Amino acid sequence: MKSRFLAIITLFFALFLFVLVKPAKADHGSSLIFAAHNDQILFNLSPAPRVINGVSYVPVRSFSKHFGFQVDWIGATGEIRLTKGSQVITLNTKTKQFIQGNSSVPFSYININNSVLVPYRQISEAFGYNVSFSYKGPIARVSDENAKLTLDQLYETNKTQIEAYRKEHTPPPPKPPAPSPAKRAFLTFDDGPNKHTAGILDYLKSNNLKATFFVLKPNADSNPALIKRMFNEGHTIACHGVTHDKSKFYSSPSSAVGEMKSCFDTVKKITGGAASNVIRTPYGSKPYMTDSYRTAMNTAGYKMWDWNVDSMDWSYNSATKTSQYTNEQINAVIKSGAAPLVLLHDRTDTVAILKSVTSNLKNKGYTSVPVTSSIQPYNFWNKYVLK
Repeated sequence: MKSRFLAIITLFFALFLFVLVKPAKADHGSSLIFAAHNDQILFNLSPAPRVINGVSYVPVRSFSKHFGFQVDWIGATGEIRLTKGSQVITLNTKTKQFIQGNSSVPFSYININNSVLVPYRQISEAFGYNVSFSYKGPIARVSDENAKLTLDQLYETNKTQIEAYRKEHTPPPPKPPAPSPAKRAFLTFDDGPNKHTAGILDYLKSNNLKATFFVLKPNADSNPALIKRMFNEGHTIACHGVTHDKSKFYSSPSSAVGEMKSCFDTVKKITGGAASNVIRTPYGSKPYMTDSYRTAMNTAGYKMWDWNVDSMDWSYNSATKTSQYTNEQINAVIKSGAAPLVLLHDRTDTVAILKSVTSNLKNKGYTSVPVTSSIQPYNFWNKYVLK
């Protein structure tokens, strides 16, 4: 009968606490609970009491000191023996049995930093204490006829210390995992700046995108304010030459280098000395940039870039057609494992094309970044996979 009664009491406690306290993880956060004995909250229990899967646990050693229990550890059998007067309780940590007299029921325990925590209510009621619970705190109290305060009074009396203890023992919430960095794409614009460039810059700024502008010297001379804006807004100002005339630019390696130097001199003058060493040759590097031309450019310190997505915006003259064609190429490049390097021009329909292209890139986890001197150049001659 006694064994059955104890089992019923234990089951009742588990159900009672499960309803009142949601299951929590074993930490000092949402699981923190305050154990009390009569009118005293036991702030110095270590490790701190906590609720796990609806059961309140307290550290058996420091808990026993408050109640005058004698604790004996029997390593050979894995038993913890609690004695108070003539009452003896044995906790078998190997069989997980709670033994009192001739009766035994299952019990659970947890081990934190080599400290054993045992079920608060199960132990307390076995020694004849009453157990009560308050949401405030929350507080789990064992009491006898010496308790004077109600649970509400106990909380209000200790409220300041409870909150200070909670603040000290509750770790900050775990940091959310850092979002995966967006994969990089490169939006590049040739032949500007011109009357359409400001609108392109407005769109890039409003969407926090960075790009690369391959400018022509005469257009830079005519639009210094746009060059300054490109620089101030974090875009790369690269050079595309002076004439954009095949017969003039490619008349010799020195003429090709000379056009790039002249273009960069203008950029430096406008920006106060700042310039990249990134170039794109007129009509791309093939077939005109043969060995002697490439050697001359390398000797001059320039880094040559082509593209792997040609928008054909100059040919279609339609934002809808250009967007569709460009996105198809972007999708194919991404599928191949490369980063899209998109060739566009400063045109009247470019912003409309950008809206479609950048939406496609964003949906695939890409954002536009500028070409810089530290990135290995991609061109038609080296054919490495741009990542």
